[in-house]
Amino acid sequence: MKNKSFLFFLIPYIYCLLHGAFYLFFTEKGSAFWLINDYHNPFFDLFFKYGTKLGEGILGFFILIALALFVSYRKTIIAAIVYLLIAVFSYVLKHHIFKGELRPTAYFVDRLAEINVVEGVKVHALNSFPSGHTMAAFGFYTLLALLIPNKYIAVLCFFMAIIVGTSRIYLAQHFLVDVYVGSIISVFTAMFIYFLFDKKNWLNTEKFNNKLLHF
Repeated sequence: MKNKSFLFFLIPYIYCLLHGAFYLFFTEKGSAFWLINDYHNPFFDLFFKYGTKLGEGILGFFILIALALFVSYRKTIIAAIVYLLIAVFSYVLKHHIFKGELRPTAYFVDRLAEINVVEGVKVHALNSFPSGHTMAAFGFYTLLALLIPNKYIAVLCFFMAIIVGTSRIYLAQHFLVDVYVGSIISVFTAMFIYFLFDKKNWLNTEKFNNKLLHF
């Protein structure tokens, strides 16, 4: 791997995957949800209410613009391909293959009063699997950690992705399995496209390695 700093994203992510696998295989579906959702307080309500926006599509649009302005056209194209693939995967899985999958508020209808929700956040009931916010976040932040070889950026990208994934459970929008699988799909997609372009040396020319702004 040329970008050694990416390990600062990948290693903690694998660590989280191992812990997540334990909960998925050895506990009931809602165990992790209740564990996270029970820890509500005013600070985290505000933190995750806005932290979840780090995985919304509009952010991806601004990231693409930033890459084109300050990095290179080639990396912008790679990011756009990853973004489009993840958007397609998310839509097909959520609205076709796993259409109607119950979210926590519909799944635990008999315990609805026990679920903590944040004021001002619209809680959905269906199409839970996988988490679209999580897919968008892990796709983009994985790719940023790959495209910008800096260990501090890699660590920052990891935590931003984790914040989004955790927020989806905290805000009663998803289960751990929705976040877990969504992150895997996106991390694999981002890594596959990045290494495919790198191996094939596609668009690796002076024209495509240019950028809009020069200092």
